[in-house]
Amino acid sequence: MRIPLSDRVKLLFFRLFQICFCGLAALLLACESPEELGTGFDLDLLNTTFTDTITIDTEITLADSVNTTSSPNLLFGGYTDPDFGNSQFEFYAELGFFDDSIKFVDKEGNLAIYDSLIVYLPVVTVNGDSAKKQTIDVFRLTETLGAKDTYYQFSKLAYNPIPIGSAVYPTQMSNALKDSKLKDDAPSLRVRVNDELGKEIFSKSGQSELRTDSLFREYFKGIRVASRERDAAILSFPATFGGSSGSNLQISYIGMIMHYHYTRIDKTKDGRDSLVTVKKSKGFGFNFNRFLNIKYDFSSSRYLRGLVPGGSINSRSTGNMGFILNGVGISTKMRFPYLKQMFAGKRMMINKADLFLTPDADAIAKFRTAPSALQFIKLAANGRPATFSDGSLDILLNESASSATPLSMLYVPNGRAYTNAQMTFYVQNILNNKIENNGLVFAPSGNASTSNRLLFFDNAHPRMADRLRLRLYYTSVE
Repeated sequence: MRIPLSDRVKLLFFRLFQICFCGLAALLLACESPEELGTGFDLDLLNTTFTDTITIDTEITLADSVNTTSSPNLLFGGYTDPDFGNSQFEFYAELGFFDDSIKFVDKEGNLAIYDSLIVYLPVVTVNGDSAKKQTIDVFRLTETLGAKDTYYQFSKLAYNPIPIGSAVYPTQMSNALKDSKLKDDAPSLRVRVNDELGKEIFSKSGQSELRTDSLFREYFKGIRVASRERDAAILSFPATFGGSSGSNLQISYIGMIMHYHYTRIDKTKDGRDSLVTVKKSKGFGFNFNRFLNIKYDFSSSRYLRGLVPGGSINSRSTGNMGFILNGVGISTKMRFPYLKQMFAGKRMMINKADLFLTPDADAIAKFRTAPSALQFIKLAANGRPATFSDGSLDILLNESASSATPLSMLYVPNGRAYTNAQMTFYVQNILNNKIENNGLVFAPSGNASTSNRLLFFDNAHPRMADRLRLRLYYTSVE
C-alpha cells in the first residue's frame, strides 16, 4: 500500500529524530559519570518514549508577608468573590515635586488666584465590577514614610481620620482632560481636596514649605487612599508622573495638582485693552516613598476558609483547583513525589520535560486580569521558598536563554492560556541526585503590586484534558 506523502514526511522526520537522539545519547553516555547514566549499551536497545502521567501534588499556600515597598502600581478598592473571598487594597504615598521651588505667581511676581486642589487617580485596570459604585476617601498622613524602611501588606501609618477629600467611582470619573493634548488620556477619578487645605498649601508660595521637595514632604507627609466598599472592584494605576501607562493609554495628570490662574491686560489689534485669564497648574507626583496595605478575609470563600499565613491546603480540598492571588500572597506549590521511583533502576536520559497549565477561562473573564507571567521558586526541605546565603530567592532559570533569566510561563490574553515551561535540566538533575526533589512554588509576576488572580486545574481534576501535567520525553537503555 502506498504511504501518503504527509505520512512519509512524518516518518522521515521521525527517523531523523531517532538518529539525532541516538547520537546525543551516545555522546552523553560517553561523557557523564557511570552512576548517572550507565556505561556501554547496544544502539538496537535504545528507546525514546514519552509520558504525561507523572503525579503532581499541589497545595494552595499563603505567604507570611508580602513586601509592598515602592510598589510600581498603586491600588485601591475592595472585591469579594466566592473562590478567593474578600480582599481590600489601599495605598500610602508621599507626594513631591521636581522644581527647585514652587511659586504661584505671574511673570511680574504677583500672587495668582487659587482655583482648586485635585487628587487625580487614573484608573488603568479594574479587577471586579467596574459599574458598581464605591466611595474613595483621601486622608492626610501624620506619620512620615521612612525612605529606608521596608513595608509589607499589613503595614500602616498614622493619619488624620477626617478625609481631605472624597469621590465616588465611577460617577466622578473624568475622560480625556480638556487641557491635555493627548487623545488617549487615561480616565481619572478626581478627588477635590477641601478648600481650607488647598488654600493653606497655596499660601505657602515662595515659603520654606515649597522651597524644596524634601521640605514640602516634611510639611505634607503624604496621603492614604482607601475605599469604603468591600465588594465592588479593585482599581489600579502605575505610580509614574506622566508618560505611558503601559496599557495603550497616556497619563498626563496623576497625583495632586494645584490649579490656579492669574489675569493680565493684553492689547488687541486695534489697540484696546483686553483682560486675559491665564490658567496654570503645578503637580505633586507619587514618584517617592509608597507602599500598599492589603487586607483579606477568607470567610466567604468556599475553599480557603482554613488558610492561614504560612499554612497550606491540598488542592484535593479546593475543588481540584490551583489558586494564585497577587498582593495577598496566595500561590500554589507543586511536587513530583514519585518521579524518582518511576525511573528507579533504569538507565535513561530526559530529552525534554514540559509543564502544561490550563487556566479557568471563565474565571479570567470574571476577574478581568491574570498574572502576565508565572515563574518558579525552588522549595527547601521544610517546604518554604529556598534562598541563597544573601537571602535572595532560588528561582528556576530558563534553560534555553543565553543569560540567567527566570523560567516563565507567559500569559496569552487572546487565548486565555499560558505557554508551557521547559524543565528538562531540572528533572534530569533530580534523577541524577544533583538537587533535592522538594518541589516548586509558582511565583506570579507583579506579585506585590497587582490584584491579578488565577484559577487553574490541578493534576487530578475531572477535566483530564485540562489537568496540570508534566510531559516527559526520555531515552532509555533496556
